[in-house]
Amino acid sequence: MALSHTKGYFSSETLDAYLRCMEYRKKFEVYGRTDLKQDIYLCHEISEIYRVKKNYVEFNKWFREEMVLRYDCCDIGIKNKIKDLMGEAETLRKDNHTEDALRQYEEASHLIESHIDAESDKYAVLQLEMGKLFLEGYTQPRYDLALDCFQKVIEIKRKYMSDIPRELEDTFQDALPSIRKLCRISIANIEKEYREFSEKRGTLNINNRADFQLIVKFRDTVLDMCYMVLPLFEEAYNVDSLELAELYRFVGEAYKWCPVNTEGCRLAAAYLIKLANVWENYKDNRAIQTNLAHVLVDIGGTYVMQRDYESALVYRLKALKTIWEVKDVDMEDVGSIELALMKVYEETKQSRTIPFRRFLEDNGLSASVESFQIQHLGNGWANFKVKIRGIEKMYNLKMSE
Repeated sequence: MALSHTKGYFSSETLDAYLRCMEYRKKFEVYGRTDLKQDIYLCHEISEIYRVKKNYVEFNKWFREEMVLRYDCCDIGIKNKIKDLMGEAETLRKDNHTEDALRQYEEASHLIESHIDAESDKYAVLQLEMGKLFLEGYTQPRYDLALDCFQKVIEIKRKYMSDIPRELEDTFQDALPSIRKLCRISIANIEKEYREFSEKRGTLNINNRADFQLIVKFRDTVLDMCYMVLPLFEEAYNVDSLELAELYRFVGEAYKWCPVNTEGCRLAAAYLIKLANVWENYKDNRAIQTNLAHVLVDIGGTYVMQRDYESALVYRLKALKTIWEVKDVDMEDVGSIELALMKVYEETKQSRTIPFRRFLEDNGLSASVESFQIQHLGNGWANFKVKIRGIEKMYNLKMSE
């Protein structure tokens, strides 16, 4: 303890001292047998130092040891009481006595917090059961309470990394349909807030300070809701799932439409790239591939805002190639994406020596836009009246400038 004050709590010297102390206790066969509280203390301190040092393998090892010791240290009477309460809660749940079941679970929860630890796998198992009840045991799901339970579970589950205790893993798999149901409710709520944000972004003047602050407020509401459930989505769905991609879309677009600063642009690009990486796996889906092309344009836009025109060019060129690969492609989509590519190309150094059409030909493409006229609308928007080669009608496209 003195060493942690003189050398620093998370110093290597402190860690070495704790490890030597643990080695001594194991050598003389007192570890896990006498004075378990001292062993628990050492395991906790060692795991925390490794966590701060981002050595998560060692953190996981000592965290697990700490949880095992805490359970062993718990009085047998308390363990039996917890077991009985959970058994009674399960019986009440099956008989549809939701409130009574929750009371039993809550009492068991308090016992685990007081006598074992609120980070133990036993606590996570109990939170899973409570979360399922809050979601499935009422006519109107208790969304916020279920979310709180599942968030605690994910935090604990991630500390165990890939070495998850069997009971926790089994209970988590059993609760997966409920967690996914909560995710679907979350997406519906986020979509509602995102629509309101989009409406404000389209009608308010971003150059007016009060309007801009209001737009940021609506954006932050969307982002807070997304970040709150992101760990659940990451645990409930595969990395290439459309459900997870949808959440990435909301985060990326919220940052894209109101980046505020360079970091906002970077985050917009990061999440839209995650979205694009998922959508690229659905090559046979015409709608997804069309949307992918437009997302690639938007990724390029985030680099335009950072004045990184070369990176923007890469993504918008990829967007044009993607849209041409779509079966029965809509020429309006081709026109809007080619215009977006043209705008960013004009900002690059090579545009001074290589005409745009030559640039397209060098990349295996041909120009489709014959001519266009611009009507500036203000607030970053413009109407483009576009003539596509070989098509008589004119296309009216509303695009960001």
